[in-house]
Amino acid sequence: GAPNGGAAYVYERSPLGNWPFAQKLLPSVPRENGLFGASVTVHSKRIIIGSPGGVDSENIEGHAYVFERDGNGQWSQVQRLSGPAGVDTKFGSSVDHDGQRIIVGAALDRIENQRTGSAYIFEMNAERQWVQTQRLSAGDRGNRHGFGQSVSIEGDWASVGAPSRPGNDGSTDGSVYVYQRQADDAWRQLDQLHPDDQADNGQQFGQRITIEEAELFISSEQDVLGGTKSGAAYVYRLWSSACTADGACVCLTGAEGAVCDVRPACGDRIKQAGEACDDGNRVNGDGCDDQCAIEPPPPPCSNAINFSVFDRREMGGKALSIAFGDVNEDGVLDSAVALWQGDNGNVLVNQHRADGSIESTTQYT
Repeated sequence: GAPNGGAAYVYERSPLGNWPFAQKLLPSVPRENGLFGASVTVHSKRIIIGSPGGVDSENIEGHAYVFERDGNGQWSQVQRLSGPAGVDTKFGSSVDHDGQRIIVGAALDRIENQRTGSAYIFEMNAERQWVQTQRLSAGDRGNRHGFGQSVSIEGDWASVGAPSRPGNDGSTDGSVYVYQRQADDAWRQLDQLHPDDQADNGQQFGQRITIEEAELFISSEQDVLGGTKSGAAYVYRLWSSACTADGACVCLTGAEGAVCDVRPACGDRIKQAGEACDDGNRVNGDGCDDQCAIEPPPPPCSNAINFSVFDRREMGGKALSIAFGDVNEDGVLDSAVALWQGDNGNVLVNQHRADGSIESTTQYT
């Protein structure tokens, strides 16, 4: 292959639990200094591999390659993704894939003659080809901040790391930017995360990031602990809060502002706009139906037995509960059991006849 072209190696888990080597992957056209394998992500039967170097015939440097697994278990290249024209953009510095979208970082991409970095989002079209749908950039972009050095995407959320963004003293503290896909499919920056202490010691916060099951993990490789640059990792958790009528719901704690994720849904135990009730399930017959509407009360029973003769003056204490029964199974309520608490603290269980008289009494102390 080409010098410094790079490669990726696939290992697959066997039924015994070990990981034997399965296949070596190479680009269809290896390029010198291509750095194929500088970044990689796997999702189901698809692998995305970044190659931030190697200039092609169209003077484009940096690509991302899409491999898919066939029915025989073999991986083959199905598409090559390209970024902006020009050299040294570092397109392919980072890659991620959630099954629906691919995001590729270009840490030295140019905007207004500065190497601010970018991230590119691709979606599959009707012809099963991945096409670019949006280019992301930082709201406070600056030259060589490394925006795109790390990327992650999951559902309607994307995050991009800029580990070289300077702090107050000019050292590379770093930042992570959080984006949300809007109703019109456009991605909008909602927040910018910083190290919690912002100690201006060159933490490189955001060198690696990943979103996984409503949690955002961020590495800070040069973070200081006890006077030593031992590194650290930050976790931002998503938690449920009151939702707004437009669908914004769960907020990312630890961040500046409110980054929202989970959409309102009937059965989530949070009463939203348009819901009359929400009891945490979508089951009918419990007072709140499967559409989160209040169910009408059951009709009154025409066969109810009058037990008004049994009151506190006769029994003492107070009634705890009463249950009616149909002993003869003829559709007519003809008995009842009453549970009382006496003045002395004892519990009385009375079995009543259909005429209201007491058939038996059991006392529990």
